[in-house]
Amino acid sequence: MKSNISSYLNKFFIDNYILTSPFYNNKSLKLLNLTDFHFHKNVPREIYQILIQKIFELKPDFILMPGDIIENSNFLYDSSSMNYLISLFKELSFSSKIIIVLGNHELKYQKSLLDMLVWFKGLSNIPNVYFLENETLTIDNISFHGFSPSYDTYIKPKNLKIRDKYIKQFITSNFKIIDDSYNILLTHSPILLFDSYVKKELTSLQKMDLIVSGHLHDGYLPKCLDKYFSDKQIGIYCTPYMSPFKNIYSRGIHEYGRGYILVGQGFRKYTHDNFFFNFLERYTANDIETITLEHQKTLSYKKQV
Repeated sequence: MKSNISSYLNKFFIDNYILTSPFYNNKSLKLLNLTDFHFHKNVPREIYQILIQKIFELKPDFILMPGDIIENSNFLYDSSSMNYLISLFKELSFSSKIIIVLGNHELKYQKSLLDMLVWFKGLSNIPNVYFLENETLTIDNISFHGFSPSYDTYIKPKNLKIRDKYIKQFITSNFKIIDDSYNILLTHSPILLFDSYVKKELTSLQKMDLIVSGHLHDGYLPKCLDKYFSDKQIGIYCTPYMSPFKNIYSRGIHEYGRGYILVGQGFRKYTHDNFFFNFLERYTANDIETITLEHQKTLSYKKQV
């Protein structure tokens, strides 16, 4: 039985922000954050059709994908899935530039990591698609820095050795941070960015004007509770480094360095391919965010209603 595309429309939510900065000196520019895409062959194709339609309506200049583009490494051995995902990138790249970095779901499959990297690097052969592997891309005086730390930094971020490893990986990355450029960092997880030890050691983070991240899946907060708890950053996401109902910065925009950090809510939330998660995912929101950058003498942001 075919699914009706209209049945998925009410799952889509878009948060729109306007961000002003004295460090941004270009004309008005729109960014779209598409984090935690978690592509999987079993996701109804209607979801992707609606997403493309929404993005064409929003007309972003850049689509930012800060990690977890795929759910697992199985798609590397499924030519149909690979071709479909490539077709999505090609279609979106006709109207927007796309910038991609890796997340924990790409990095955790060590046996296929090399093949994964080769595949993602190959996406850069598509016009307007850029894969950043711990490097900088500068377009029109905007510097995009893509940071993909190793998988173990996601598993034990409280461990001092892991934090030191994260710091070293950032320092040794091929970033070209230009003071008079508008600097945007794409990295999947915000967890260690808020760690006081990491912030103290990585002084270059203070030069970032905007950090775009995801990973926390909106704290798995049901949309029906969003208006009550979203501003309090509460969630039910439970991991080795977080406790239920104590998710700090699980969504939204927050001051950081000389600018802001956006913690994206995530396009998909319950992503494991089993009956229970598939059921939950059916009734869970698909979230994306847009940020319109504008030049002003003062730093500010507002959420459009």
